[in-house]
Amino acid sequence: GSVLTGLPPISVLLKVNTIKFVLKALTQQDSLTAMIMQIEETPNHEFFPQIYDTKLFLLWKFKVKGNVTLPSSIRGMFFTQLQTNNFIYDEPLMKLYQCEEWNILLREGIDGLINQDPYSIEPLHTAEELETLINTQNIMNFPLVLRSFSRYQSSILMDFLHGRCLRFQNFVYSILKYDKDSHAP
Repeated sequence: GSVLTGLPPISVLLKVNTIKFVLKALTQQDSLTAMIMQIEETPNHEFFPQIYDTKLFLLWKFKVKGNVTLPSSIRGMFFTQLQTNNFIYDEPLMKLYQCEEWNILLREGIDGLINQDPYSIEPLHTAEELETLINTQNIMNFPLVLRSFSRYQSSILMDFLHGRCLRFQNFVYSILKYDKDSHAP
């Protein structure tokens, strides 16, 4: 569903917005920054996963930009070691990270589709073929269901994609009637 609409899943959107919040709070240098520093040193805190995600983002950011050397592990990285300009981000960078996270979710879904059982029926596509279909940046720029579509237009498109559209079924039937070598999708 998220691929059709061109919108990342809510879990990815929440993760990216949380990272933005933590990074903005770290640039303010106020009491919220001090609270985040305390949470960073308390792994059992309920907000520690958000701090961990922010550190993962920073490691990813520095690998992409390649301008800062950081410890290779998250355990060796502390916010106090970094300067405030390291917490600054821009929208294209966050969009790229959002696409990376969405790609990870899509790959996990593809791994669930591919059965490695030797006694199962062969899948239609290999893992490599399915991997080439994942391009979330392109999906976000050109979604299949445009946000400007009316409810009626999007319903017709979804019916067509699911095979419930009578017009499409009639079209397929008329093609199959004359071309016996073809088969319905």
